Amino acid sequence: MRLLLLLLVCLALPAYAETMTAQADEKNYVTLYEKPCTATAVLKHVKPGSANRLQRADMMYQGKPYKACWVGAPDGNVYVVDEAGELSRIPMMAFEVGGPGARM
Repeated sequence: MRLLLLLLVCLALPAYAETMTAQADEKNYVTLYEKPCTATAVLKHVKPGSANRLQRADMMYQGKPYKACWVGAPDGNVYVVDEAGELSRIPMMAFEVGGPGARM
């Protein structure tokens, strides 16, 4: 069942480059990477057994940087958890290829 769910998640997400960024302005953005999440400050907030599905993310919120992890979902959203344990839902269509400043 978990394999089927993971397959559906992968099929629901569009192909993307190594990084994608959703950016409101230079002080507020999330960058997604196609690399496993290894941020222990984030992973301690995740249920055991779920960490292997998470990918690396970096966040900037009100000018303060945070480590984060993300996973895509079949509903067309990206779910991001940061080192404070906060969970954010961001529509996949908000992301563009490239790092911070790609939209500016």
